[in-house]
Amino acid sequence: MDLKIRKRAPLLLILAAMLIGGSCVKNSTTTPPISNPTIAQVIKSATNLTIWNAALIRANLDTVLNDTTFRGTVFVCTDQVMGNYGLGANVIDTMGIGRLDTILLYNIIAGEALLSTALVPGGTGQNVSTQIASGDSVFITYEGGALFVNGISAPTTDVRAGEDGYLDVMAQPLIPPSGTIMQILQADTTLSYFDSLIALTSGASNNLQALLTSGIYTVFVPNNTAIRNLSPNAYDSLKILQVDSLANLLAFHFVTGRYFTSDMLIALSNPSNNSGVITQPTLSDSALKVSEGVAFQVQGAGDSGVAANIFAPNILARNGVVHKVDKVLVP
Repeated sequence: MDLKIRKRAPLLLILAAMLIGGSCVKNSTTTPPISNPTIAQVIKSATNLTIWNAALIRANLDTVLNDTTFRGTVFVCTDQVMGNYGLGANVIDTMGIGRLDTILLYNIIAGEALLSTALVPGGTGQNVSTQIASGDSVFITYEGGALFVNGISAPTTDVRAGEDGYLDVMAQPLIPPSGTIMQILQADTTLSYFDSLIALTSGASNNLQALLTSGIYTVFVPNNTAIRNLSPNAYDSLKILQVDSLANLLAFHFVTGRYFTSDMLIALSNPSNNSGVITQPTLSDSALKVSEGVAFQVQGAGDSGVAANIFAPNILARNGVVHKVDKVLVP
């Protein structure tokens, strides 16, 4: 999928905000409403955005969003969503200021107050790269009246904040990428088996380790438990496979380009798709079957009818996307 690039001027040392979440912004009934409130005042007055507000104040960024000359669109999450994803009040209160700034700035598009319909040129599109306040990028999809950022849905959009901005309420916090796909695998101890197996392909005709360092890919990564469940000695058996055979098996978990769960949802919702299943080409010249149940599921031709669940989706890397799955995919 070709990515459209849309840049916006980053804001120097400004901004702050990270997550107000849930499905709506609830206003306080104990204080009189403010006429034409700023973004900061809207956040402060919302009873379910207290963690977000505390993060802004701690990072000394509330003053930026309280400036009447500031223009922007801010992605937020409710207190409940923040807590569900490990960003409760205690975590925010003790997080390093540098890390907190990085997260907050990653949730703001500065310079214009844009409705969700205007976040993508032409009003519709998938994975449009858009520069945010930190100078990094998010990937915005707007299709069929639904907004997604980095594959994550926004249940509530276009909450007006005076003349200076809008809030879009996300179903999950937006976290900036922590490195390349390879670096993400190396840092996650629950993915150490897959990481070690990828390293063994350095001598293969298809050097997957090199690909995960430079190219743009989506990888469905089975965790260590999934590999152990393949067979009692699966990990040791995989390590001694002929290197090209191992590379071919692992490449079946690779899709070229960024492929978020929002892309899966859009394809599955297409009126022309009556099967409830779509196929996605993989790097091994085969194809995965993608479907949606309780979670999004992926399945290979050799999977004996048992699909893998995507239990941790849309982990953004600087060169792609990681989806954690609970089963090894078999071509």
